[in-house]
Amino acid sequence: MPSDYQWKQQTFWEHYCEAEKDIMGTASGQECSWCGQTESDLVQATRPKHKLTTGERLYGYHPQELLTNKILPIDVFYKLFRSENGS
Repeated sequence: MPSDYQWKQQTFWEHYCEAEKDIMGTASGQECSWCGQTESDLVQATRPKHKLTTGERLYGYHPQELLTNKILPIDVFYKLFRSENGS
């Protein structure tokens, strides 16, 4: 074996293969040879899907994060996000 040979450990991603009915490991960047699922399909399937709030649509994150990350002072937060019934 040449001295300049670089051994590179291959990484794998795991998924539940419907064709094999088992958890299968597949090389990164490759699709499953049994069911055809790819690593990017798995990432998209596991991403939680939820309806965006008004604050998330307008500002890109949940309104409460404005407070916890100290982006908005508390009085400005309550002026912007108070409920319509005045409470």
